[in-house]
Amino acid sequence: MRYILGIGTIFLLTIALSCGTTTCGTTTKPAGVAAPSYPGCATAPLRTSAATADHGCGTVHYFCSSGGSDSNDGLTSSTPQASWSAVISTFNSLRGGDTVALCRGGSWTAFHGGDIYNANCDVNNTCDFRDYGTGSLPVISYSGSGYLFSVRKAGHDEGYRWWNIHVENLSGKEIDWIFANDVSDVDICNIEVHGGNLAIQDQGGDLGQTRNNRITVRNSAFSNLAGDALLVASSNFTVDSNVFANVGDATTCGMFCHAIYFQEEDIGPRNETNGMETQNLRITNNTITMDSTVMCGSEMIHIAGRQNNGLVENNYMLAVNAPKNSCEGIQASASGYSTAAWFRAMTYRRNRIFLLGSSGPSQVGIALDGHGTVASDVNGQSVYTLNQSVPPTIVADNIIVVGGSYPGGIIYQANTSAANPPGDVTSGIITYNNSIYFPNAQSGSFGITTNWGKGSGDSYVVQNNAVFGPSSACITNPQGFLAGRSTPNYCRTAYGDTNGLSTDSLSAIWNDAANGNFSLRADSPLAGKGDPTNFDPYAVAPAQVTWAASDLPETRTAPIDIGAFSSH
Repeated sequence: MRYILGIGTIFLLTIALSCGTTTCGTTTKPAGVAAPSYPGCATAPLRTSAATADHGCGTVHYFCSSGGSDSNDGLTSSTPQASWSAVISTFNSLRGGDTVALCRGGSWTAFHGGDIYNANCDVNNTCDFRDYGTGSLPVISYSGSGYLFSVRKAGHDEGYRWWNIHVENLSGKEIDWIFANDVSDVDICNIEVHGGNLAIQDQGGDLGQTRNNRITVRNSAFSNLAGDALLVASSNFTVDSNVFANVGDATTCGMFCHAIYFQEEDIGPRNETNGMETQNLRITNNTITMDSTVMCGSEMIHIAGRQNNGLVENNYMLAVNAPKNSCEGIQASASGYSTAAWFRAMTYRRNRIFLLGSSGPSQVGIALDGHGTVASDVNGQSVYTLNQSVPPTIVADNIIVVGGSYPGGIIYQANTSAANPPGDVTSGIITYNNSIYFPNAQSGSFGITTNWGKGSGDSYVVQNNAVFGPSSACITNPQGFLAGRSTPNYCRTAYGDTNGLSTDSLSAIWNDAANGNFSLRADSPLAGKGDPTNFDPYAVAPAQVTWAASDLPETRTAPIDIGAFSSH
């Protein structure tokens, strides 16, 4: 039996919302109707009637760069308007439920034409910016130091949807979307962004302004950006089923480029009063790849500041080149903050991380700090206690393959915040059913370590993990750090048996780890040797490691296997 995890799956539903007794184009909300789930967007029909309405229905304003004219009324596909300035001004004057539609096959040279702000739009009667017709997506070419879509005027606005468009950035310096000052209920779906510096900046609000909320980026593609694809700083932000290709090349941006960067809600200068906890981040079902033409030099997914209740699940990360700087798949870090930072009730599950560079600086699959405990000040000293009121952080069912000279699988490090007290230390993390493989590790590498840097916490649970490395330590187990629940783990290294089992044959563990297939052989010593009391209830499925964003987890059944897969 399989279960669907993660809120991104709700977007597979197509909801037909009746316009009731109202006429399409009015701003009247259907009585008693809650905010419906967003439907699929790639083939969704235009909202021209109650039959095709999902979040309201209204007037469609048509634009086409070929054959269109601003002297037309723009109210039919045969009388489209044309100019970019008319596109923006029309979008800002839409009634709730209305649509600006750009013809497929059309192209526009865009310029920053002022802020996007329309108080008529709301979550039940959205304002749509999208495509119509057949052929390739409408192309918006942009070159400029401003923002293509600037959604940051003071005052609440909500209910925007950008669907089915291609943005071509020309100079490498562009920022395409910026959201700030109380923007909510935004859906960005099936967009393509190529080039530029930053695709989407969720600024979370200037000082004194209400923060943004409920923004979704899904089913979209980002390629060859010089900086981050997404810079996120608000609660209830979902990044689901997107593709990031060659984003954050370290040869051009150094150590500060990422595919996805989540930060606390205020990303301006922090002080004792303006740092706000970000809640309910969701990073699910995404593909992040860097081919041989670029170099990883930072983290593919970086999470920072104050976070609560986050889910990072079923993402695939691949970097084939040796890194320019240290390269990590996922990092959650409190480094550099002058006030307390923490990560509470976080889950990192079913991610597949392949960092394959055979030389160069270190590479790490998952690196976490500040998870799970609360710091308090007692007589001028920082005192750390396990936060029993917060669910523990879970790191489970991840597949991590790391090359390079000194790779790390999963590391838990000290909270390196400059604050006093520095917030939470890393403690109370449950690490279940992960599979870690080092194809060419040198002495000094490690599979899982709970003691990276000064100030690390305690009360870890490390069980049912499989680590294979030719010259590596398996699991660091300093006295007092593992709270008694630290076996069984499977550890095969040149250093011999460490807190678990041992074997001499790679082929006896997995079918073909070198080629990415970690399915269990019938005679694998991982089969049936896991702890049957404390284990993650889900395994990676299907049994073969070939990955797709639609992969669902599989429930584990007894006897429990060690590692990320189940043999039955």
